[in-house]
Amino acid sequence: MLSIGLCGMNVAAHAVKCMYAVATWPGLCHALCTCIWVEVQSSKKKVPDNMLARTFKKFIQKAEDRSCGRRGFLARKIKSIFQHMYEIIRGVPIFGSDYGTVLRQLIAVSEYRLRMPKRIYGELLHLYTEKVLEMVHTKSTRTEEGFRNALTMFTLLQNPPGDFPDSLRDETVDMFCQIFERLRDEGRIAEKLVAALNAFLLNQGLNLGDGVASIHASFRDFMVRAWLTTHDRKLKEGLVLYGRLQARLRGVVLLKDEGAIEELLDLVEKELDLSGASALGGSSYRSEDGELGTASKRRKKESLFLRMKEKLLAGKGPW
Repeated sequence: MLSIGLCGMNVAAHAVKCMYAVATWPGLCHALCTCIWVEVQSSKKKVPDNMLARTFKKFIQKAEDRSCGRRGFLARKIKSIFQHMYEIIRGVPIFGSDYGTVLRQLIAVSEYRLRMPKRIYGELLHLYTEKVLEMVHTKSTRTEEGFRNALTMFTLLQNPPGDFPDSLRDETVDMFCQIFERLRDEGRIAEKLVAALNAFLLNQGLNLGDGVASIHASFRDFMVRAWLTTHDRKLKEGLVLYGRLQARLRGVVLLKDEGAIEELLDLVEKELDLSGASALGGSSYRSEDGELGTASKRRKKESLFLRMKEKLLAGKGPW
């Protein structure tokens, strides 16, 4: 059996060659991907053996095992690996769990992510947002598959390979609007979807224009309902971070509905001013009255934008 150390040494030895030597990680990966693709193509009339997907996952994990030395052995092959994963995830749903795990692992590595073709990234993001939207439509938000799809969507948005094309940015805004208009879950899937939205706002918020306000118009009802009903601490942390991001982006001031702005400010103020804790600091999320909007009755005559500006400029707490 070919040793792990020998694979690593052979990668370095063949680094200047164009073809993949079999006794290297890229060479073995090329052979394995080809084998899986041929098997899938020959099994169109029957379900492919899931052992193929498990083998692929174990191979990638072994190739990226830090205990075996430096990472990055797959760099020369990574574009083809991402292409292979997209084709398999799209065409063989039964492989989705194992291939999704590999995708989350590889895209988190900057050396690999930056080599990912933007077209493939866009196709994968579209594929997973469609999976999440279908889950929301069918109200199947309690399944493990649903959680894994939300997790992969979050990982993709957290690790873009570069700037978003305008078309992909607009499509993602629209998908988030559809998702939160229909989402009725306040558990771990909702927490992961809020995290995905926050990752999108962090990476692309300054380029969204009116899209920031459009997102909040769709997110608002979910935000209020989840805040009042959930016991998930991470979800509440995500909602507070969302409020901070919206306040900093100031897209919410584009809304003509004063009540929506008041609710957003109350959401953040209630947790940050009364408890004196940040969304990332691990506060105990309890409010005095458990409702949004109470504080607004005492501040109707106060300029909403001025309050936001004062908070941001003063840098009060985690604002």
